[in-house]
Amino acid sequence: MTTVSVTMDSADPDRVHRVGDRKRLTLALPFKYQEKWIGGLYYVRSLVSALGLLPAEFRPKLVIVDDDTQGLEYLVKATGYPDLHRVEAGTFARASGSPGALRAYLAGTKRTEDPTVDVVLLGSIRGLEHRAVQWIPDFQEERFPEFFRPGEIHARRRLNSRSLAKHRHVMVSSEDARSDLELYYGKNRNRIHVVRFASFADTESAGASLAELRERYRLPQRFFICNNQIWLHKNHALVLRALAQSAVDGEAPAIVFTGQEHDYRDRAYAPSIKALAGELGIDEKTHFLGFLPRADQLGLVSAAIAVIQPSLCEGWSGVVEDAKALGKHVLASDIAVHREQLAVNVDFFSPTDVAGLSRLLQRYRDADPKVRPVDYGQARQDFARSLLRMLTEVASDSGEDREGRGQGPADPRP
Repeated sequence: MTTVSVTMDSADPDRVHRVGDRKRLTLALPFKYQEKWIGGLYYVRSLVSALGLLPAEFRPKLVIVDDDTQGLEYLVKATGYPDLHRVEAGTFARASGSPGALRAYLAGTKRTEDPTVDVVLLGSIRGLEHRAVQWIPDFQEERFPEFFRPGEIHARRRLNSRSLAKHRHVMVSSEDARSDLELYYGKNRNRIHVVRFASFADTESAGASLAELRERYRLPQRFFICNNQIWLHKNHALVLRALAQSAVDGEAPAIVFTGQEHDYRDRAYAPSIKALAGELGIDEKTHFLGFLPRADQLGLVSAAIAVIQPSLCEGWSGVVEDAKALGKHVLASDIAVHREQLAVNVDFFSPTDVAGLSRLLQRYRDADPKVRPVDYGQARQDFARSLLRMLTEVASDSGEDREGRGQGPADPRP
């Protein structure tokens, strides 16, 4: 395989230079469109969009591995990526047992100029484990085991252990997640890549005017917004109790909730959250809109006083990144990953402190928080460069163990 590597200009560390020949990488991306985990869907969309920011000579050829066309169609429409193709998962799996058969199969598709797969991203394919990058979003089952059935905790641990044993390269989205990986699985010999993702929300939000959105969803002029699936760890109950306390102390703005209203771990959870609003006497102040079209959701974020992100656990919050991309202030739970994500335009509150969040709702009741302008384009460029560095390292690192086992250095630091 032809190798490619990346170095950084010592005079300008933000500039990336190619070393070796000019071969573009070919990435295989196992990806199935499914709305039950919308955060993962948006993550893949942002990842492909970030790759699209790279200059043409660096931009990988991307092969979607899936048995239907829905994933490819979604990414083509959502990102406009110029070099997207699809290979059926079943056929790919049968060919991948032999590198020669795999190359012959990919060449036979006539969809790529070069039949070599350099990196498998966000998954694994038999025969290409040594070139695969595993993504672990977070370690929620370790931090909050009470939210999971014992069987699922065991299954998640087994999956992570197998991935770490079989694959050299692992990607996480934050230093906080890296720390959890080391805490719960030890300082393994894998190569751990921290790649902080960025949002493209400001490019996705064109659509109805704010006045039209308010009318369509019957919303008041002033409101906060909380964009989270109603899942156990997202901490909606604290937000409702803070709103109820604010209403006792005086007039309080409404809160809009968007996101899927189903947690597979507890089917009664979302109904219980809605019932809690009634019990607290704040029905008129809460608007549960469910899962919205992306453009509508982001339009409402732009119209809101501020974004509330009360989560107990995140790997890297897409809600926070959307807010940053749209230039919004965030009221964020004081957890390590949010501290890692947010340096400006934020107020933190303890994820167990109802009174603390209530005070913030009162503070911004009549006047929006002042937002400091931030060049969010830099975050997207950093995301693209981090991806490129990781991909070129994986493509150049065939490893001595062709079965792909985690034979990397004991120290996982970059």
